[in-house]
Amino acid sequence: MKIPIRHLAWLVACPALTLSAANIAFVSFHPADDQPDGSAANAGFTNAPDAGYTRLLRANGHNVTRLVTIDSADANPDFIAALETNDLIIISRSVPSGHYQQANETAFWNGLTKPVMILGGYIIRGGTGGGSRLGLTTGETMVDTTSSNVYLRAVIPSHPIFQGIALDPNGVMVNPYARRMTHTNATSGATALQNGISVNNNPLIAGGAQIAVVGTTGDPANNGTIIAEFAQGLTSGNGRSEVLGAKRLVFLTGSREAGGVPANGAGIYDLLPEGERLFLNAVNYLLAGAPPIVSVNPPFGTNLYVGEPWTFTAQATGSDPITFQWYKNGQLLQGQNQPALVFAALTAEDAGDYQVVASNPAGSATSAVARLELAVLPPPNITNSLIAYWPLDTLLGTKTPDLVSGYDMTAVNMVATNVVGGRWGNAFLFNGTSTGLERIHNPGDDLPIYNHPNFTVSLWVSGLPQTDRRVFSEGSLTNNNPLFNIGTHNAGADGTVDIYIRSDGGGTVGDHRHSVAWAFDGNWHHIAYVQRQVAPGIMRAQLYVDGVLDPVEITPVRPLTAMATSIGMIRRASASAFFAGMIDEVAVWNRALTPEEIQILQQTYITNPPTRLLPLVITRFRTDLPAVVRGGTTTLRWEVSKDATQIEIAPLGDVTAETTAGSGTRSLTLTEPMTLVLTVRRGNDSLSATTSVAVVENVASGWDVLDTFDQYAPGPLGPQGYWNDATGNSGQVIATNGHMALRTPSGNSVGFLNLRNLSVQPGQARTLFFRVIAGEPNATGITNVVALTDKSMRNYGDAFFNLGPAVYLTAFTNDVMGFFTNAWYIGARNGWIGGNASPPPDFAQQPLEPGVVYNVWINVTNAVEADGYFDTFSVYIQKEGASERTLLFQDYMSDRDPYYVDPVLGGMLPVMDKLVVLGNSASFSAIFDDFYLSRDGYNATVPKPYQFAPAEPAILSVQKVGNQIELRWTRGTLQHAPAVTGPWTDVPGNPTSPWLVTPAESSRFYRTRQ
Repeated sequence: MKIPIRHLAWLVACPALTLSAANIAFVSFHPADDQPDGSAANAGFTNAPDAGYTRLLRANGHNVTRLVTIDSADANPDFIAALETNDLIIISRSVPSGHYQQANETAFWNGLTKPVMILGGYIIRGGTGGGSRLGLTTGETMVDTTSSNVYLRAVIPSHPIFQGIALDPNGVMVNPYARRMTHTNATSGATALQNGISVNNNPLIAGGAQIAVVGTTGDPANNGTIIAEFAQGLTSGNGRSEVLGAKRLVFLTGSREAGGVPANGAGIYDLLPEGERLFLNAVNYLLAGAPPIVSVNPPFGTNLYVGEPWTFTAQATGSDPITFQWYKNGQLLQGQNQPALVFAALTAEDAGDYQVVASNPAGSATSAVARLELAVLPPPNITNSLIAYWPLDTLLGTKTPDLVSGYDMTAVNMVATNVVGGRWGNAFLFNGTSTGLERIHNPGDDLPIYNHPNFTVSLWVSGLPQTDRRVFSEGSLTNNNPLFNIGTHNAGADGTVDIYIRSDGGGTVGDHRHSVAWAFDGNWHHIAYVQRQVAPGIMRAQLYVDGVLDPVEITPVRPLTAMATSIGMIRRASASAFFAGMIDEVAVWNRALTPEEIQILQQTYITNPPTRLLPLVITRFRTDLPAVVRGGTTTLRWEVSKDATQIEIAPLGDVTAETTAGSGTRSLTLTEPMTLVLTVRRGNDSLSATTSVAVVENVASGWDVLDTFDQYAPGPLGPQGYWNDATGNSGQVIATNGHMALRTPSGNSVGFLNLRNLSVQPGQARTLFFRVIAGEPNATGITNVVALTDKSMRNYGDAFFNLGPAVYLTAFTNDVMGFFTNAWYIGARNGWIGGNASPPPDFAQQPLEPGVVYNVWINVTNAVEADGYFDTFSVYIQKEGASERTLLFQDYMSDRDPYYVDPVLGGMLPVMDKLVVLGNSASFSAIFDDFYLSRDGYNATVPKPYQFAPAEPAILSVQKVGNQIELRWTRGTLQHAPAVTGPWTDVPGNPTSPWLVTPAESSRFYRTRQ
């Protein structure tokens, strides 16, 4: 299909803030616009990747001099002289951050008395770690934008930078700021999608003014700073207290290298027309200056305690120099003329309304009122605002009750003997390898407790020092990043309490924080964690050990979107960090307990807890697997409100008697598909849910079906309800050859199916069967993994070693065998080395043919570790339609290491209870289908013949949306080409329908590949 697209000339003079020509130094890897450095030239660049910026500046009348970035710039007089002859210095995204790292370098660059504009996020990082650079932020956390088009949200819409920029009512740009770039190698013609803009998403240093952030909903960098201003005289946040010699403007733009492009190829020009206007406005603003705009950060302080420190900071923009004067309740505060108004220890008299006046030669401005309020502590009452209370005195079926809200915990690998004598009444004993308590929350629950702005967690613990184990945790089932953890020292160095808090994006402030007092010495100790929100985005947290306030400094972060609360372990997609010891009397409140109330908890357990009647809920109603073979068996599981008075499942009947503490199971043997309807009642209230289980016909004897994917709708795998998705984007159900099948859609794909009753027990021999279609032949460096395992995995990296019987589907060029074009090969590891290391996989010599269906058998023997044996496996393959199968790997030893204990994931467990499928690419993946497991022993038969069903042709439509082209297609993988005759390649990033593309050439052809 030919799509004519009018060429858009973006590098033209843009209406912006007007100013006469200025002299600008542009610091970069590359000596000239048409002369990339050697590394970039070798990667197929014919112009400097960042040439667009200098060309734009020249097109708008500025005189631009390129200066090649150098190490230790402070020691080069010629370089210094060249900088100082200019009115403005711009540091490109295309520079090595190591040139802005050492103390002499950061002192030089921060001390420059000319205004500096910085285009790259890596050189502004702060903190005291190894990644710290100029220190305009307080940390080193980086995240890339991933959106095809990036929109910005104006934090200060009145700033002169936004002159002429259309913003919606929420301050978001109506037109996009920048686009994600694809590099075309001028030598080879190969294309590689680049990473987006690299954003340092830590807070700015005190006094820094955030001007614009990423405003693209759903982008991992959303709300990350793109444009920020730092006035002359501010102090760096890199631990060196360097004073800025003039204004600094961070203006993040330019790509991060990917797909074989070297670091010198970073910073590819990515601005769209509105981004160009912003860029020119920013340049002219730095040269011309403006009257001040000032605000106070934070805009208020509340819920503060007497004796706590507090700081209001003036955030000012405008031309330097800027002076400040603070006022309280309208009265001038003598001597308070710095950007920061600091209270070393608050008193009751400090409450009031504060403002600051900022002045420069062009004018003055007064901030809005910032109110300071101190908390009024209520009379002590430890049942007030109590949300959940788990006394841990009993185990009812698989549950231990919450006496307040019915948020009962489910026991993981725990039985009645785990209930032992505790600090108050009974407690639970955790074994440190596989036991814990968990609750997966429902929408509308008052848990996780970290969702509340103010909360308290209280518990008693008894255990010895141990490495990185958790006594209380909240996490997500679909994102490994968010964690709120109370546990043992992460290095096992002592018996202190370890607090670890990580946001949805993976950000921390201070990483692990350790108490001074010990709580893990083999005796009973009380831990209380108290958190308050005192201003927008600012939390204060305190830790008490045995009623004594610990001096540890805790730095909470948000957003933190948890889905599960656990005791004695972490619960994400799977469980880990198992604690060894006893835990008792766990309770959470949605308010900050006072010091006096913390003292009460040292003396007594919670008596007469309040009870709350909550709406009826159905937490789970589903069979273990979506389908069974005819005559096969699966387990139906339900979990409902424990105070439901009647529970019925049609057509099974009343199952109230089979339900304990809201949970129940029923074994189903099916010869026909079945639809089941669950109804729960309590008084006049009722609630229903429906589930179905399919029957797979004509399956050979001795097989159980795990998943054929035919019961699913196309789309993400996790929401189908059977597979666990550890990273939120681990599996995609697609249509292939008339079947539903599975591909891995991200660079960190970790999907696993709990085998439950079909798990491979110690001493058992079983066969895993599945089908695979090799991925795109132009893929490289791609690996999919299929395995039976006991391992709880957080990310793709956990699959490298100590996994279990596994096959590796990998794309590479096998020069040794004479294959000089990429192909997919199947491999397996043989044994383990120790210390969480294994030998590299062996690969079969024959490549897999693209688009061809292959049957794969993995014969597995789960050895009995106590007998001194190790797992073994053999792998067979058969091309669809062939009469015989081929043995690829015989009697390989699994890489499960029985002697290695991971500090978080734990050691090897005896039962292989998971089928796992992993991938490491967002663009390329093999396709998997028809997973079966033999019932007993090895099975060499094909469970069910593969049937190719004719597929309807895909429908592809095109329409213009603003300045972009929107493509929609009904199925398949989108491909593009410069001409109808090709060459045809998959669109980088494997976009899904609908997809917006910004035209960059006169024509481009698109089709779909089935």
